[in-house]
Amino acid sequence: MFENVCGYFVRLFFVIGPHITVPFFLSCTQNYTNSERKSIGAKMCLYGLVIGIVFCLAGNSVLDGLGVSGAAFKTGGGLLLAVAGWGMIYSKPKAPSESTSPEIAMRSDIALCPLAFPMLIGPATLTTIIGMVKDAKPLGIVEQSLIVATMAAIIGIVYICVLGGGTLMRLLGKSGPVILEKVGGILLMGMALEMMFCGVKMYMFAKP
Repeated sequence: MFENVCGYFVRLFFVIGPHITVPFFLSCTQNYTNSERKSIGAKMCLYGLVIGIVFCLAGNSVLDGLGVSGAAFKTGGGLLLAVAGWGMIYSKPKAPSESTSPEIAMRSDIALCPLAFPMLIGPATLTTIIGMVKDAKPLGIVEQSLIVATMAAIIGIVYICVLGGGTLMRLLGKSGPVILEKVGGILLMGMALEMMFCGVKMYMFAKP
């Protein structure tokens, strides 16, 4: 069981990717106040956990019921990431007065999309979860619980990093977040294209 948990942790850690999610989160929320950033981070982690649990318990049934293949799911998620990455690369810096008002914060609630999905819990993570659940099916609910617990622990790590986001933003200074945003956008575009190519490849070579 310990070996299984270690295996789940390694696989989920690299598909959830706190080392990628946290810089992306900071670049997306650079024009929010620290309290707003913490609130968005909490909602992002909560939404991500709920999405992950739903797919852990009923992922195969959901996709089959909607008639959506894994290839199409991956391609669509890649497209969403590409749109988010494009926006990061070509966004114009905003003055704090333009972006920190409660009105604008409410209107642009980014916690669900693109932060929770597809950045924190994306198609790669969901397909990994579905695959692990399939492998664990003979062992029953105990293994599914271990998968959920492992995912929750990794999302907890992301949230702890998010709580320190204000300090990190101050250390980065004025130009740091802008550079972070552009670099993050380029990396995200690369991830998005890789995801889309992988989805197309899966579709083309799928067995009839």
